[in-house]
Formats: sequence, C-alpha cells, structure tokens
Amino acid sequence: MTTRDPDDKSWPADDPISRAAALAASLPADQAARLLADLSAGMAAKGERTAPLRQALIEQANRQRPQRARRLFTSLVHPLLTDDPEDIDSPLPMPLCFRRADMGGIWGALARSAFPDLARDAANLMDSLCAECLVDEAIERPEARAMRDRLRLAAIAKLNQLAADRSTSEAFCTLANMIREKQYGLRTRHMSPIGIQHLADLVEVLTAQPLWAPAVATLLRVTPPHADPLASGEALIRATSDLSQTLLANNLPSGTADILPIALINRRGAFGAVAVMLAQRGAGKVLRVGEAVVATLSAHFQIHVAVMTQGATNTRHEDFPITLSDDVKYRLANNLNMIDEIVAAVRESGLADVPRLFPMLRDATNNLMAELVRSPLQRSSLRLSAALFNRSQVTSDTTDVMFLISQLVRLRALLRPTGLPIIALNKWRDQIVADIEFAVQKATRLEDGEEPLPDRFRHLERIERLAEAMGNTIVPILQPTSRHTQLIITSRLDEPGPLDGLALRLCSGYVNTVRAEIAKVRYWRNPDMVALAEKATSRGL
Repeated sequence: MTTRDPDDKSWPADDPISRAAALAASLPADQAARLLADLSAGMAAKGERTAPLRQALIEQANRQRPQRARRLFTSLVHPLLTDDPEDIDSPLPMPLCFRRADMGGIWGALARSAFPDLARDAANLMDSLCAECLVDEAIERPEARAMRDRLRLAAIAKLNQLAADRSTSEAFCTLANMIREKQYGLRTRHMSPIGIQHLADLVEVLTAQPLWAPAVATLLRVTPPHADPLASGEALIRATSDLSQTLLANNLPSGTADILPIALINRRGAFGAVAVMLAQRGAGKVLRVGEAVVATLSAHFQIHVAVMTQGATNTRHEDFPITLSDDVKYRLANNLNMIDEIVAAVRESGLADVPRLFPMLRDATNNLMAELVRSPLQRSSLRLSAALFNRSQVTSDTTDVMFLISQLVRLRALLRPTGLPIIALNKWRDQIVADIEFAVQKATRLEDGEEPLPDRFRHLERIERLAEAMGNTIVPILQPTSRHTQLIITSRLDEPGPLDGLALRLCSGYVNTVRAEIAKVRYWRNPDMVALAEKATSRGL
C-alpha cells in the first residue's frame, strides 16, 4: 500500500485522506472497486491529494484477483463464460460455452505444458499493469491486448496438436481436471469433467475470436435486458447473417456464427429474440442454438427443484412443517419467471418438433419429474392434507404450503401445452383436487357435539384459500340441496359483520347455485332453499 512519508510535514497526522488510505486495506474487493469508481468520477481524483487513497483502493481491489494472466486469457471468451453450478450440474452442457472453473483448469494445463514462458511473461505484464489500475482496466491496454493475442495463437496451436492424438488429448484433459480440482476444491464435486469436446469447442471459438468478438460486443450493447423480442430478433438475424459471410470470407466455418445467439442467451437471457431467429431460419437448421436453449431450460429445472427441496426436504415425520425463507421464495419466483420465458421460446420456435431436440427436452422434463417426486410433490401434498383436515386451527406452515403449491401449479401450466411428459405433476394435482373435495364433504357434514356453525364456515374459508392456491374454488363442490351446507352458509349470513373476501365469494357463489336449483323446479320449491335465497337477498346478494 502507498503511504505518505513520515517526515513530510505538509499533511497533518489526522488527514482524512491518510486515514481513508489506511482503512482501504480492510475493505472487500468489490467495495474497494466501487469506491474507486466513485473517486475516479469526481474531479478530486485528478489531484495529487487523493493519489494515496486511489492507489490503496487499486491494491485492495486487485489483491483478491491474483490469477491475472488467467483472467487475461479467459477474457478471450468472456461472453461465453458461465457460472459454476452451486448444487447440481445440468446434464446438458451449453454448446460453445465454458464454465469459469473449466477455463481455469484448461489455462493451468496450457500454462504448465504448452507455453510456460509465455504464461510467465503474461503474468509479469499483468502485474505491472495492475500496479496502477484494476485488472479489468489493464486487460484493455494495448500491450495487454497484444499479449492476449499471442496467448490465443499459442493455445490454438497446442490444442490443434492435441487433437491429432486422442491419448494425448485425454492426458491433457486429465491434467486440466486435476488443476481445476486443486484450484476450486469442493466446488468441482458437482461438475462434469473437462473432455475432448471442450477442447474442440475452444479451438473453434478462439480461431474466430477476432471476428465474432466485435459483433458480440455490438449486439450486447444494442440489446438491453427485457428488450422487445421482435426487434431484437430481427437485429440478431442480421448480425448472424453478416458474421456468417465474414467467416466464409476468411475460410472459416459459417456455423461459428452460432456464437452470437448463444452469447445473447448467456449474457442477456434474450430467449424471445432467439426464438424469433429460430422460427424464421428453422430450428432444425441451427441445432447448436436449439441445444443451448434446451440446456438452459434443463439447468433452470435443476435449480428450481434444488431450491424447492431446501424448504420441502423429505422427512419421515409427516408433521414436520415446510419452511420457505424470503430468499427461497424470491429465488423460486425469479427462476420460474425464467422458465416461463424459455418454455415460451421453445413453443414459439418449434424446438419440440425437431427430432434431435425432442429427446433432450423429454429427458430434461423426466429428470425434473423424478426430482420433484422425491420430495417437493410428496411433502406439499402431505402438508396440504394437514391444513385441509385441521378444523381447529390453521397449521403453522399454511402460507408456505400455499406458495409452494402455487409454484408447482404454475410450473404444470407452463409445461402442459408443450406435450412433454408431466405425469407426476398431473397425478399430484389430481390427488390434491380429490383431497379438497373430500375435505369439503367432511366440513359440510354436521354431527352432534361438534364445533359451532360459524367455526365450520371459517374452516370452509380456509379450504377455499388452499383451493385458491391451486387456481380453483370449492363453490362448485358445495351441494345446494345439502341441509347441512345450507345451515353453515346461513350462519354466516346471520352474522352482523360485512361480507367480503372469501366469505363474500363463498356465500354469493353458493346462493347463486341454490337459486339455479330452485329455478329447475316449476311447481314445488324447497322452503329451506327459498328461505336461504331470501336471506341472501336481504344481505344484498
């Protein structure tokens, strides 16, 4: 860290800049970077007065990123980098994309076995540049760009050499996996190993990198998150066509232009724009882009069921409540919104009709169903039954159960139009509907010595609230000719309080059913039903 000369009397000992520079060493790297950005945006940053603070912030922000040569190398494929899985790896890899840990392992193997001297020069260069600026800023310096291109060419030469001998390629992959595990430890336990296909994709991407990188940067700049799908799709089609022609002019395969839509998926989540492109060009003609969409859907399936299982863990104790934290609810809602966008793209682009892609979609859905059956479906069904048949009070986890059920119902509604196998969700829903009907029948059966009628009506309100989470209502289940049901509804109409919310819905719906039943008979009317209808009229129903 840069400190002032103790013999320099121009700054007092309690100078705020000196104190701030001393405190900068205790800041996390991200906070140091944000403070540095704020400092650089101010006019004071140009003066020598703040130079010690600026230098201290740079050192602290860079201290937690010691692998600067690796960062320089991976910046070649930055738009195609994906985050490492936290819980479970997706069974479908993203074509032409690379996990950060995989690129770390490949870089380590290249730096050790292919060009150790060049890797050392790159590390020294980045260390010298990072003495006065952040790592991401140093990468954009002209000398860093020149070094990055040297690394790119050396990597292409080495990987092409490996491709000529399968045993050598496998040995390189083994080394890369060992380095990845050493660097990332337990984080790699969920990851599939680095394979020969990773190396082939990397060669394709690196070879055309000078051509696709500017196109990707331009496309990402003009495609903000949640951009209009039609306009973004048309821009994507034009950019992909232009890049294909440029690649052909440079004797490179035009299929490498698939990087554009894949990068748009990876960085912007622009599934609507990609769906427009696939629908126009034909999903069967750009299989890698379709595979990227399916792989992303599969990954979100895995994330969704993993987060659900956190709150609905399977247990032998049926009375153990479901507990969903606010963070779990937020993640479930956001992830389901993303699944909604991807499924809509699958339907609009016709991916399910492509013979090569449908088995991948089917397998991803089957894996989702298998994971749901293991815990969330069973646990939610059991806890819903506890809430349905507990007439004395509301169960402690009713709110969380309703949220979980609403998520599963929405997931079923999203997948149902696709024709994908959702047998487990269908059976789960049918069982819950049957439980709700049985609970209504029990709640409307009066026996001597049981709770008062108003309490029975409040239990019907709880059942209605649970049915609402399913997107249903119990009004059609209530029998208009049932004397017990009539007494329960009448007890609520006799209460002086106003009718609103669920009470209004139940009473008005049931009274309308009773009136329809009365209208069926021309010459005789049930006096109890007529009395109920008249009482409802007096209450404004």
